Amino acid sequence: MKEYTAIVSHSAEKFASRLQEEFEVLFLPPDKKLDTPVSSHADMNVFILGRKTVISRAYGEENPWLIERLRENCALDVILSDGERGGKYPYDIMLNVLVCDKVCFSLKKYTCREIIELIDENNMRHINVKQGYAACSSLAFGKYIVTSDTGIHKAAESAGIESLLISSGAITLEGYSEGFIGGASGVCGNKIYFAGDVLTHPDGEKILRFIEKGGFEAVSLSEDGLTDVGGIKFLKNITSLI
Repeated sequence: MKEYTAIVSHSAEKFASRLQEEFEVLFLPPDKKLDTPVSSHADMNVFILGRKTVISRAYGEENPWLIERLRENCALDVILSDGERGGKYPYDIMLNVLVCDKVCFSLKKYTCREIIELIDENNMRHINVKQGYAACSSLAFGKYIVTSDTGIHKAAESAGIESLLISSGAITLEGYSEGFIGGASGVCGNKIYFAGDVLTHPDGEKILRFIEKGGFEAVSLSEDGLTDVGGIKFLKNITSLI
């Protein structure tokens, strides 16, 4: 078993061969309650903080194998949320929380109770933002954030987090006019993996310099344009925790 598992949407299959060179890959099944193009997105279906994860109760009960895989392979404590879940905004954002260092950002009113309690338990700061798709819209690594959302950008800077504001667009998301940088990336160790080539973005060079400034390395999973696949979440496998 490889050291890490990469959790991604099944829509990220075009990047699977590259990911599977380094990681065990777990493709998430769709949640029937969500809009089809994002129904299997990691940032819509799974919230992870430390060794605990929160998923929708209905989603977990429909996919018991997923809970078992997270528990047995990644030693995660799986929490099932009874939060209101639906396909239309804002009832699709209950798990969409951005975590950067010791600060969390979300539209609190629609964030599920289980996540709010988990944030409190970990003595983390929780900042309310207007952007409901907080995790989708922003890439967080170390004590840095890259986002096209001005609200999150300002909130991050106010919290003492260095933030790079980039132009919107240039990221594909099937079924929508555009995708987000958070949905097109994932962080493992000191590497940031992009679903596509970050240099295809109009601010690609600026993003690369910002990443390097934070001591991280960018890895492009293909030469194509950036694609919002709902983000890539990385978890250490249990064999590497022993």
